Amino acid sequence: MIEISSILGFVIACITMIIAAWALPKKTKNKNILTIIFIGIAAMSFALIIESLTQQIPYLYLFVSLKSISAASSKYVALEKADPLLIAAFLGIMAGFWQELAKFFSVRYFKHFDAPWIGFGFAVVDIAFFLFGLLPGLSASAQEIAAISTVSFIGIILQSPFSMMFHTGTAAYLKSGIEKKKSLRNFLLTFIAHSYVDGALVYADIAVVLLGFSFFYSELIVWIPAMIIAIVFLLYLRNYIK
Repeated sequence: MIEISSILGFVIACITMIIAAWALPKKTKNKNILTIIFIGIAAMSFALIIESLTQQIPYLYLFVSLKSISAASSKYVALEKADPLLIAAFLGIMAGFWQELAKFFSVRYFKHFDAPWIGFGFAVVDIAFFLFGLLPGLSASAQEIAAISTVSFIGIILQSPFSMMFHTGTAAYLKSGIEKKKSLRNFLLTFIAHSYVDGALVYADIAVVLLGFSFFYSELIVWIPAMIIAIVFLLYLRNYIK
């Protein structure tokens, strides 16, 4: 079952990227669209490095205070149990801030129709990390299957489409804000939306692993609002590229 789910995740990811590449505008003045996509990939990669470093601040604080890796780890898990919303909010805000900031500066210096392709690059990195997490499921033995933490069937179906709709849509929305002199407003909206989605995913993980919350219902709580947000930005993108 895990192997089939992993294969399904790869298939959906490929279909998603093919459809996006076909649907996005070819009106860009930059003759090499791959160069624009690479800019998005590079910006997203840089943002993830900064994001991962800043997300370690609570743990590093505990480590410096306790001077022990095991003690800091135990204290951090205790903090997750005691204040899951606080941890989820912090991690979500770091993800939303750095990724949308990198996206903002990426689209700022490119043309109108380049922006969705930069968002495409952001989505490619996001999807690549998702697919990397599915790789163990392709070669898991019967004994290893029980030990593998996998995303749900719902997540496998929705993750790639969500990433593509969200990143291409928010890239267009950020560029539109710059063009209309409403860059701060548009940045804040994408930042809040991104922070909410990532924070909800973190909270769902904590709730399931540490608090005994239902995995199925946690996925519904995460993916229903996440897909609504992604579809809203997709509809905006549709008008943007007309």
